[in-house]
Amino acid sequence: MASSSITEDFHLPDKSTPRGTRQKNTPGNNNISEPSTALSLPVPMPPALARELPVTLVRSKGLNRMLAHYLVHSMRCLGHVPALAVALRLRTRRTLAAMMVYALLRRTDWWNATVHNFIRFGSSNRPRFIQAQRKPYDSSKQYLLSQHPHGVLLCPLFTWLGREETPSATNPSDKGFSTGMKALNGIVVNLCFAPAVQFYTLHGEMYRDKVTDVSASTIKNILRRTRDKPVKESVCVCPGGFSEAVYTGYSDKHEVSFIKGRYGFIKIAIEEGVDIIPVYSFGAQDMYWGADWKRHERARLAQQTGLPLMAWSGKYGTNVPLQEDTVTVTFDPFPTSTYRPDQVELAHADYCRYLKICFDTYKGCCPSTRNKELVFVGKDSPPQVSPARLYSAL
Repeated sequence: MASSSITEDFHLPDKSTPRGTRQKNTPGNNNISEPSTALSLPVPMPPALARELPVTLVRSKGLNRMLAHYLVHSMRCLGHVPALAVALRLRTRRTLAAMMVYALLRRTDWWNATVHNFIRFGSSNRPRFIQAQRKPYDSSKQYLLSQHPHGVLLCPLFTWLGREETPSATNPSDKGFSTGMKALNGIVVNLCFAPAVQFYTLHGEMYRDKVTDVSASTIKNILRRTRDKPVKESVCVCPGGFSEAVYTGYSDKHEVSFIKGRYGFIKIAIEEGVDIIPVYSFGAQDMYWGADWKRHERARLAQQTGLPLMAWSGKYGTNVPLQEDTVTVTFDPFPTSTYRPDQVELAHADYCRYLKICFDTYKGCCPSTRNKELVFVGKDSPPQVSPARLYSAL
């Protein structure tokens, strides 16, 4: 769909309408009417009017910077785990003692700030961030942020937070991202990811107490616990999960969104009365090579087990990305708060159409997605297209 023809009709049910009645859209019949109120969903702002945030450039280009860049990507992708396993085997007591000291250090602000500044020093200057919302997000409201796509541990988001959302050197109360995300107009965001992420090296130091698991009870608890407080907190999820991560490096013609049939994030947003902010990192699926072998089978198994069943590789077989020309874009909120609890599937279908319009409008801002089409897949719906590999060899 071209960005110049954003004219799809979306039908938002009126909450006063009796349960089970809504406006239906079916192919060839756009007006199968049951009592409802038809409203238009947000239309993405034209790219020419969007605001690109300034980049804080790290000027150093020496050997130290190259080493830091390698270490940041290696450690954020758990590249140090094999060495840790060997150390545990050969020097068990000393390694366990070092791990205990490390766990204690992570409880201190100075350690977390030091590590965050190291991440900043080792982060690429290339990832960009564009605000495509027509007005700033309301810090007096709560939102559910939906991050797309997953990629390898959400690398573009990690790099942006590491480089631009660092602790203040002059204001002790400003601890960086955990105090409020500047790129999102200062709203406080809790990252609800796989349970282990909060314990990952670098991730835990940077996210601090604003990273937790992605269970429905945890998400609802955060929203309800802070709903009546002066500082309200929002949540961020990546609905594609590890299943979507398996499709890293899939194609230079198609971008895969593994959210078909995944209603959980929509259901929570409706039940809690919050709108969804789509966040799309263009180029994330093209940062690494990914193995094609039984890709969809691995994606299904990843959904069942919660394990990242993916094989990836960057430059020269390392965890350094093949390219980092990524652009993260935030859009106007999707109005899930206007749907009823019995309209989850309708809201999900509308959200997918809205996400595709957002993708088509902004895919030209990133070289690797300029000619791509967004396709939605699920555990029982593999891509109906053959992978056209972006990188045939490293």
